[in-house]
Amino acid sequence: MSKVKAYRSRARKVKKVKVPSGIVFTLKRPKPRDILPLLQAIWDDSREGEDVEQLFFKNLDKYSRILLPTVCVEPRVEDKEPSDEWLSVDELMPGDVIVLCTEAMELIGFIGEQAVARKK
Repeated sequence: MSKVKAYRSRARKVKKVKVPSGIVFTLKRPKPRDILPLLQAIWDDSREGEDVEQLFFKNLDKYSRILLPTVCVEPRVEDKEPSDEWLSVDELMPGDVIVLCTEAMELIGFIGEQAVARKK
């Protein structure tokens, strides 16, 4: 396998996540440009040396409205009124939001193995 194919196979990650309510969500790793609004919000809210994970959960409502529509593909999640086509962030149960955000943050490398490797 060429390095290009190897990279693409790792970069196009999709993850199935079962949340406390029992529903299985499909999350996809977003393109870098798709997380720029989240990065800007975190940058605006952070202080030097502050842990990103702690900051994220301190601002969970704000950041989940940016992150979840970017990564949740099935069922789709949007930061707008509910419809037959998607779930609204506002109608998700708190425990589900926490699990989805944690898994999404790991998927994009804010926490987990990628974050630890980046700090070395």
